[in-house]
Amino acid sequence: MQQTHNIRSKQLTAWAIMIVPLVLSVCYNLSEMFGVREQLLSTPDTLSAYSIVVNIVTVICTLSAFWLMAGIASNVATVRFMRFFAIAVCVLDAIRAIFHYCIKADNNNIEYYSLILSAFFILGVVVNMYFLGGMERNNPDQPVLKQVLRMWLVVMVLEAGLVPLYVSVGIQNAANIVSSLLFIFIYYKLFTTPVFSGILDTTPAPKGAYKFWNSYFKFFLIAYLGLVILSSVLAIFISK
Repeated sequence: MQQTHNIRSKQLTAWAIMIVPLVLSVCYNLSEMFGVREQLLSTPDTLSAYSIVVNIVTVICTLSAFWLMAGIASNVATVRFMRFFAIAVCVLDAIRAIFHYCIKADNNNIEYYSLILSAFFILGVVVNMYFLGGMERNNPDQPVLKQVLRMWLVVMVLEAGLVPLYVSVGIQNAANIVSSLLFIFIYYKLFTTPVFSGILDTTPAPKGAYKFWNSYFKFFLIAYLGLVILSSVLAIFISK
């Protein structure tokens, strides 16, 4: 009973840590929607300082939460995938933040700037799809986990594919809020699944456990391209 309580405490602690940047995102987007962001962050310098703080908080929270959950994972492969995701996402976020603060977009470098942002987007998708596929492959008897991972996939597709419909700041704010709330729920369900039981099976991971390509890549590519085309057409009609 005591061990179960300790595991539950670690799960909820990791979840509470992980949702901090998501709560900050919800608050920021609400402040923009209601017109109070300019009062709180009134100058470019204060807005830049806030962004730096949020990026640092995001890196720390992601690394801490996923590393904590890796410590109570039920098999070796899951431990490694959780730690891989923690490190990969944090490195990407740190590099992206440095890029944003060191290089400003203007008419002279807009193509280069857009190319780098596209590269970050692709790398982020690769990290997420590899993580999702690996988690499902190495926990085939966990139906709840499978549902959570697929919800994660759908939210990512919608986030990326509906961008052409963001014809106003208000729509983008609303989309960011919905996405953040969904991920708060996703992380709760993920961290509280039986995959993180605190009882580690030290049996070596089976052959193919770390295979790169998986069905999540295929679904994302097909769904993303289809959604981009559809939302682009809808955006044209909305703008008219």
